[in-house]
Amino acid sequence: MPRTPQFVLAATALLLLPGCGSWGRVGSQPGVQQGETLTQILDLSAVYKRLGRLTSGAPMPFVAEMAFYGGAGDSTLAVVALSLESRNLAFQKEGDAFVARYQVDLTLTPTGGGPAVTRRKEQTARVGSFTETQRGDESILYQDGITVAPGEYRVTLQVTDRGASKTGQAEGTYRAPRFGPGSFSAPRLSYRAEGRSTRDAPLAVILNPRGTLAYGGDTAAAYVEAYGLTGPTAIPVIMRDMRDSVILDDSLRFRGGREVESVALRFAPDSAPLG
Repeated sequence: MPRTPQFVLAATALLLLPGCGSWGRVGSQPGVQQGETLTQILDLSAVYKRLGRLTSGAPMPFVAEMAFYGGAGDSTLAVVALSLESRNLAFQKEGDAFVARYQVDLTLTPTGGGPAVTRRKEQTARVGSFTETQRGDESILYQDGITVAPGEYRVTLQVTDRGASKTGQAEGTYRAPRFGPGSFSAPRLSYRAEGRSTRDAPLAVILNPRGTLAYGGDTAAAYVEAYGLTGPTAIPVIMRDMRDSVILDDSLRFRGGREVESVALRFAPDSAPLG
């Protein structure tokens, strides 16, 4: 019988205050000047890289996460989730709205040789006021999935602001697992998660690329899929912040007997000791 794994989920434990660009910690006193943002106060690039994120700095900063799930047959679904701040895009007034256009290029190159898998998407961000174009928090999310064979890949993600001709790029090496019977996807923080029962069903999950938790915001979720479990299984889950402090210790419970079984461990961010 395969050994039951224990999942350790990493979060930045920096709490974004909903509806604004400032930030704080549970139990801390306000010490941030009006107009200051998270990325202005702290350079989190090293933290995100340590958590396995793809990060790019100026002139086109972004944070992205790679996640992997079981695809149709024995394939693997590689998902990229991208986080942008609207202030880093060149918005133009169009009618009663402000519009920015950006391009996302994703390339997965097998490290053992073979043809690369590529995807290019043209995207449009539309907001209703000039104030929204200046937001310095996670104001734009992009997510896409691409089917690959299991194996190790060199991933290159490039984001181009079409209105200002500026580009950011990040690279990293990732392993696309072979999700055989009794296997699990790695737990991922998500903004929304709806389960599925077969490998060829669409993935209905919106990932949280930065791994940030909003104090006083909606319920957070850690999403995991299990493949081909033969019976009831409990998986311990521990969430740690960037100081290696435990902020959540719980279990995911699966009933078994399904091709795919999805479980989301939901919790209130303001109940976790993040201070």
